[in-house]
Amino acid sequence: MTCVGLGACSTLFYVCIVKEPYLSRIALEREANYKKTLGQVEQKSTAKKGGKSAGDWLGEAQFYIFGCVYMFARVSLNTCATILPLYLDQVSGYTTPDGQGTNLAIAAVPLASYIASLLFSVFLQNWIT
Repeated sequence: MTCVGLGACSTLFYVCIVKEPYLSRIALEREANYKKTLGQVEQKSTAKKGGKSAGDWLGEAQFYIFGCVYMFARVSLNTCATILPLYLDQVSGYTTPDGQGTNLAIAAVPLASYIASLLFSVFLQNWIT
């Protein structure tokens, strides 16, 4: 309950106090002044910059490849996170001493697995790029 209250207060503070359009305008002005002092001339593009439409995305094979990879990774992670505590409880026979709640091993193994996968993905991302 404390976390929810703290999160709500932080969100309200951010929404009420931080003025993003104002800060964005100041940042763009300062960037233009900085470029001007460096002697860089800003060239305005006359061509309209537009993003891809939904049809453009659906027409690319890479969109489906990334979608499948993401879907299979999420299914794998969710399956492991769901089945692992059940496996530890039923097959390995971890028991709770004196009914004190969840056994530490049942809670720690999925947590360690999740943290290891997070660290591995960060290192893998740094290794690839």
